[in-house]
Order: sequence, then C-alpha cells, then structure tokens
Amino acid sequence: MSNSARSIFVFGLYLLALGIVLIVVPNFLLGMFFLPSTTEVWIRVVGVVVLYLGFYYTQAARKEMIDFFQ
Repeated sequence: MSNSARSIFVFGLYLLALGIVLIVVPNFLLGMFFLPSTTEVWIRVVGVVVLYLGFYYTQAARKEMIDFFQ
C-alpha cells in the first residue's frame, strides 16, 4: 500500500468511526461542540452519508485508485 493509499485508508477509518458515532450516539458528539441535544432524524442521516463515504474511501485505498487520490 502506497503512502497516499495509506493516508486515504486512515481517513476512511476515521469517517467510518464518525459515521457510527453519529448514528448511535449523536448527542454525545453534539455535546462535545457545545451544541444543543436533538431528537431529529437528520443527524443520523448525516451519519449514514459519512458512513458511506468512509466505506468508499477505504475501498478506494485498498484498490489503489490513483485517480481518486489525485
């Protein structure tokens, strides 16, 4: 795995972790930034989008998609 692929892979893992946190415990993350708690669904929708992006980034890194890196 090249250095750029490793960087993209680590960022993808970060996005996967962030997406899981936004889906499971969004108010914990909102509290860290001093934002009010919410019960609306939109924060979880954003979590699903972030989770999808994390999956895409990790797969792009595993397949060495150089066009994506550039």
